[in-house]
Amino acid sequence: MTKQKTNDIIMILDESIGGETIQVVNNFIKEQQKLEIKDTRFSLIKFNSGITYVFNDEKLENIKEFTNLKPDNTSDISSLDCIGVAITNKLESERKTDVICVILTNGEDCCSDFFSLSNIKSLIKKVETFYGWYFVYSGTNQDVFKISTSLGINSFVECFPDKNEDFINITRSVSEKVSLYRQKNNTKELKYLNVETKKLKIEETSQEKLPSPLPPLNMSSRLSAIGKYTHCI
Repeated sequence: MTKQKTNDIIMILDESIGGETIQVVNNFIKEQQKLEIKDTRFSLIKFNSGITYVFNDEKLENIKEFTNLKPDNTSDISSLDCIGVAITNKLESERKTDVICVILTNGEDCCSDFFSLSNIKSLIKKVETFYGWYFVYSGTNQDVFKISTSLGINSFVECFPDKNEDFINITRSVSEKVSLYRQKNNTKELKYLNVETKKLKIEETSQEKLPSPLPPLNMSSRLSAIGKYTHCI
């Protein structure tokens, strides 16, 4: 049996990036749709001095190309608040595990009011450790590796130069990395194994008994036999 992890996707987007932002987001969505992983939900949250949900846990396969994203070139950046809102909202939903969070920003946070750097670092550690989240942090006009490390992001870091033409190419690379990660999470698992017990003689070596009937075997569980199998007829 093929078991698919949906890997819901959250994209956190700095409006001040400008330039080819719409093309970048649309390209990313199209690339992820090509994988045809069913029941994947997609959220797009844009931020600058404020925070706006463009898509909120919508089915990835149903999202159409859009043109209503208007870049805001002001210098106010509330990235910490946006990351905090995105994580806490997702944790309140039923789909809180195996989430991919992509962060695209044009600079360091300078105007967040509700979440501090330590708050976000703790949140990221929590969802990575207990819920299997995967983060991609990309940015311009900043020390990307320093900022991502300060946030506790160690899953994957991609840096792009401050040029629109390179921005498209590098974010394509980010999309490819996300696609690869999602594909790796589609694992084959043995659903069950029928165990025939009618013709099996068991020599007891303990007072404890084997469960009857024997439980199904799969990749995530083990059968511990208390007795010793001697031979089969």
